Amino acid sequence: MGNMGAAILFVLVRRLLHETRGALLDLGASPDYKDSQSLTPLYHTVLVEGDPSCCEMLLRAHATISCHDENSWHEIHQACRYGHVQHLEHLLFYGADMGVQNASGNTALHICAVYKQEHCARVLVVRGANKEVKNYRSQTPFQVAIIAGNFELAELIKNHKETDIGKLLN
Repeated sequence: MGNMGAAILFVLVRRLLHETRGALLDLGASPDYKDSQSLTPLYHTVLVEGDPSCCEMLLRAHATISCHDENSWHEIHQACRYGHVQHLEHLLFYGADMGVQNASGNTALHICAVYKQEHCARVLVVRGANKEVKNYRSQTPFQVAIIAGNFELAELIKNHKETDIGKLLN
């Protein structure tokens, strides 16, 4: 499948045509085709809040999890930026790196702190995200949450203990 197939796959990701996407993948379309910005269908699915099942379908089709934009924002950063918890869960299940840093040194947990995405932050801390990683301004996710005025999320980060990893939080 050439450039036309890739273009069709991107349109289908954006329009949420589940059956057609699956058929294209079954016919050999690569889940790793890149657009003019070198972004993949998986990246776009996370970015535009596509159907979480589309995200999962692409991951099951062995989509590579490491695409990033010009600012080194990976799929996991975008999922946290927009609060797409289900997408985040799928990305983590299929091996996304919670510690990957963008061009500012921010991890997914830093992004949650900036954009006040408490549900995504809960998922990350329960899965064992490193709370002590500093961005390139030498700020931890806790400090970023305080600066952003997200005090509840700051408390969540501060009070979460390693013994809580893997346990669901209320």
